[in-house]
Amino acid sequence: MTRRVARLSGVLAVLTICGSPAMAQEVPAALRACAHEFVDARRLACFDTELARLTADPHTVSSGTPVAAPSAPAPTSALAAGPASSGTSSPKPAPATAPKQMTAQVASLQHQPDGKLILHLDNGQVWEQTESVPYFPIKTGDPVTISKGALTSFWLKTPGAADRIRVKLDH
Repeated sequence: MTRRVARLSGVLAVLTICGSPAMAQEVPAALRACAHEFVDARRLACFDTELARLTADPHTVSSGTPVAAPSAPAPTSALAAGPASSGTSSPKPAPATAPKQMTAQVASLQHQPDGKLILHLDNGQVWEQTESVPYFPIKTGDPVTISKGALTSFWLKTPGAADRIRVKLDH
């Protein structure tokens, strides 16, 4: 959230510093189009693209040629994936935020030579343990809860374990 605010502040600073007071009030159509994007990731990508274009060629500020908003980056995990979008920016409410955690059951387990686990869940997802721990009590059929951690990390916990393990979604 703070990164988005900083980038949007950067866009406003560039527009303010670009020249005369009249030019600072003229917002290019491409930036106005970005403001109408309802999907956060697409809106931010659009502003980033336009800011890069405007700072690379300052003469485009006055022309204001609209540029289509780039498509959103692919979600990095199942928890980060929101509802599917049609790619249009028609007026509609913003999609619900991704869940902070999910629960599933272990369908099968694999043990890697380095002692890390690969967990196949009943929902079809495959999660891989990212750091070794001496022992983690888990077996086929156990319920697991996967919670979003800081940045791009995820934690897996079972009801029978006092600890949790760091995991990543295996593609």
